[in-house]
Amino acid sequence: MRCAPSAAVAVAVAEALARRPDTSWVMLTSGGTEIVCAVRAEHDTDSETLLLDRLPRTSRVEAVSAHSVLHTFYGGAESPVAKLGPLDAAAAARLRPAPPNGPGRPIRLDDGDRELVAALADDGRSTYEQLAARTG
Repeated sequence: MRCAPSAAVAVAVAEALARRPDTSWVMLTSGGTEIVCAVRAEHDTDSETLLLDRLPRTSRVEAVSAHSVLHTFYGGAESPVAKLGPLDAAAAARLRPAPPNGPGRPIRLDDGDRELVAALADDGRSTYEQLAARTG
């Protein structure tokens, strides 16, 4: 979809699309004036109602181009665009990195760590050179 040259318009349309249960993913492109999305419609009439009837009538949507996916070569539960809901606790735990000092052990900061944390607290955008100079 191409929206009028106002990022706020495209963001509002993209957010509305993202809230729909049949939308797999949404992406803003072209400086925030175009929207690319994947919508899974259960029936042909559903997709036509959304893409060809309702969206072109949305205020400030200037153009809509719809394409059908004939075959998904990588999909199902493993698809990166599958909208399967939030991760359960076990799946989220598998994504967390292991603690650097082993599981269940508290992290102990040394004087160099404390100096680095203090430098970043003063200016979190410090360069590597600035941090190296301050921490030695």
